[in-house]
Amino acid sequence: MGKIQPPHILIIGMDGATPNLIIPWAREGKLPNIARLISNGSYGELLSTIPPITPPAWTSFMTGVNPGKHGIFDFVDKVPGTYDFRYINARMRRIPSIWQYLSTLGLRVGALNIPMTFPPEEVNGFMISGLDAPDEKGATYPASLYDELFREAGGFQLDIRNLGNMKTDEQRELFLKESLDVEEQRVKVLLYLQDKYACDVLMLVFNATDQVQHHFWHYMDAAHPKYDPVGAQRFGDAILRVYSKIDGLIGRLLEEIPPRDAVMLMSDHGAGATSRYYLHTNFLLEQLGLLRFKKKSLFVDAIGGFEKLLKSNLSDGQKKFMAKLLPGVRGRIENYSQLGAIDWEHTKAFATELTGIAPFIWINTGKDFPRGSVLFEKERMHIVETIKDAFLNLKDPQGNSSLGVEVFSKEEIFSGPYMSKAPDLIPAAWSERGFNLKKAPSQNGSLLRMEEGSIASGSEWSGTHKMEGFFLVSGEKAASGKVLRNINIIDVFPTVLTILNLPVPQGVDGRVIKELIN
Repeated sequence: MGKIQPPHILIIGMDGATPNLIIPWAREGKLPNIARLISNGSYGELLSTIPPITPPAWTSFMTGVNPGKHGIFDFVDKVPGTYDFRYINARMRRIPSIWQYLSTLGLRVGALNIPMTFPPEEVNGFMISGLDAPDEKGATYPASLYDELFREAGGFQLDIRNLGNMKTDEQRELFLKESLDVEEQRVKVLLYLQDKYACDVLMLVFNATDQVQHHFWHYMDAAHPKYDPVGAQRFGDAILRVYSKIDGLIGRLLEEIPPRDAVMLMSDHGAGATSRYYLHTNFLLEQLGLLRFKKKSLFVDAIGGFEKLLKSNLSDGQKKFMAKLLPGVRGRIENYSQLGAIDWEHTKAFATELTGIAPFIWINTGKDFPRGSVLFEKERMHIVETIKDAFLNLKDPQGNSSLGVEVFSKEEIFSGPYMSKAPDLIPAAWSERGFNLKKAPSQNGSLLRMEEGSIASGSEWSGTHKMEGFFLVSGEKAASGKVLRNINIIDVFPTVLTILNLPVPQGVDGRVIKELIN
């Protein structure tokens, strides 16, 4: 491999990277390459979508519009005219991506491991899909790239195979080693591809930051409600280890393919500790008289138990194999375990909790659901306000204070032609006064509780998503020394185009971050 032609812009994604960690660690000299970018460029918090989860966030980045315009709100999509939900991929995005737009203007683009890009698009360059891809085989454009990469560059791996099965220290160490090896191989693949197919705009996303934060936060954070001081002796620096490794890989990229115009470093959302509170959202709706459960169903309980058994005992690789072997079965199992116990004729609102970050609350309207009992908009709006008030006045289990959880209606946060795909309400479970989700598949159980004790390793998160992600720009066309404020993930799309002296298409919601451009 000779000298590689550098791109005009290099975009580096660190999934879930949070300014609360990355900025102090850079200042302390623990992330020297990121520290150098900060000192030579401009940086700040980057607000995510509501909710701050992977599908709407990365899709909003690559389209420059809110979910009401691109149609991706969650990991799942409501099947019209039913109570079923199906897992999504990039086919359900209704707006062209930045990679398609740049390709039409004649630029060569390369995209590696960006979430929500499966199936890979026909671009002027190359694309390797991210986490929504079922496996590596169909994740490349052009399709021939799959064999080429395994023949010439050692191949690539989409997911950490040990992610969902960390029940021992040895398995945790194996996860950490594998995650770092996978990220190193991604960089090797990117350098090979840029050498072979020289692109003008190049992007890579690192996943390990998000994954390690979900599972190791309680070892690092002594204020965590389930802090593990014993485990901290071995894993207290696990998150820093991952950030440090990626910092080194960023240094390698900047050395071998220093971009001519700008390097961007960004995350799709931030991260923080999970809450001490656990909420059964559907029990709350039942308490409000808005939801009714059927009489206890052994079938529904069995489906729920089977789902729990699969999630807690299968590795991520095994889950993907089963999903490929039995397409659609996963979605049907989760539909039954969550919603199979609801008496629809006597229900006005219900929650789905498939994301793990926030419950989505749907009003059971006649126009959206086959057995909808809410027929008039005036009643729907009354139910919306009732639910909002209930979350604001939700008492903690000891009855000492109200949590004051904010709830967003879809009209407050989305706009566009795909509003009908959006849930009616999204409680801010990720906020400082938020909660962890507990599914309520059938009757009986406490509404809100506090949990002590240890983390159920491998299945329970100790770190969750937050709204405040990270954004940094450095390089020839970037201003230096500025702390950026009031920027949103939808602003990246038009800003990239402006740096490239390209027109911003009509209908984009994001603004050009003019203060960071020289």
